[in-house]
Amino acid sequence: MEKIRKGAGKHFLQWDFEGGKLGFLEDELDLKGIQFFQEEIVFPELDNFYAIDFSYAQFWHTKLRNAVFFESHTPFARFYNCTFEKCVFCFNHCYACRFEKVKFIDCNFIEHDTFTNCDFIDCTFSNSFLPYNVFVDCAFDAQTDITSLPKTPVGVSTKTSLEDTALSDLYGGISDAYYARSAVTKARRYRFLQRQAVTRYNSQTRAERWAGFISEYLMGYGLRPTRVVACLTVYFLLALSVFLTALPPRDAMIFTCGALFTFGAKISLLDSLALGYQCFYVLSSFVGICFTALFVTVLANILIRDK
Repeated sequence: MEKIRKGAGKHFLQWDFEGGKLGFLEDELDLKGIQFFQEEIVFPELDNFYAIDFSYAQFWHTKLRNAVFFESHTPFARFYNCTFEKCVFCFNHCYACRFEKVKFIDCNFIEHDTFTNCDFIDCTFSNSFLPYNVFVDCAFDAQTDITSLPKTPVGVSTKTSLEDTALSDLYGGISDAYYARSAVTKARRYRFLQRQAVTRYNSQTRAERWAGFISEYLMGYGLRPTRVVACLTVYFLLALSVFLTALPPRDAMIFTCGALFTFGAKISLLDSLALGYQCFYVLSSFVGICFTALFVTVLANILIRDK
């Protein structure tokens, strides 16, 4: 631990291991089961942890700043009340780890980093660079937040960037993680962002893109029933303005409601209207049926998905 407090470094255990001073370790990269407790370390700018095996490691009430994890392997580790600030991760893999009250602040996940089957409880990724989806079969609780996703690494000079075409996969992984812990509000938010990204950056044809925009504004990709209600309200006002040109305000209001919601209020007035109004009445009835069915479908989709 004293060597780590001094900055560790590439193969920082090799000399002692080859000298027989670390007989209980399998090799100079073996830090299985190591415990960090109430450590606060500011690392120098070098490969602090190169290819280190942190299997079953435990980090408690610890703050690491400027650490570089390169090709490290971290399965079945536990992290509690820890802060990683301005740390860099590259080819780092975490499997079946538990993160609770952990903060990643201004961190960079540069290349081929993954969190697989990990559990995040009350964690925060703040202004941390994620160039692709790093979350595979993970679970986020409702208190876990991802605030700000910078397009380029924070404070690091590299050609790696978060491409627009990678946003859909990243948002999808985050949404799946929230759904895994039934944090449905945040899960729906990131699912919506995922579909938005698909429409804007991953559509193969112009027709596919326009279909995506229609789905977004009409029903929020099946995630926002209030948009269906809003569209129905707009059409109601349009239909009302049309019928107001031929009927008194009170009759026009009831007549429009009867058309859209197909209960036939003031239907006797239809005979006195011109053919154009009659055709518009039939169209309004069809539109009302479609909007009602769409609202029920979107609402059912949300309720079923949330379960």
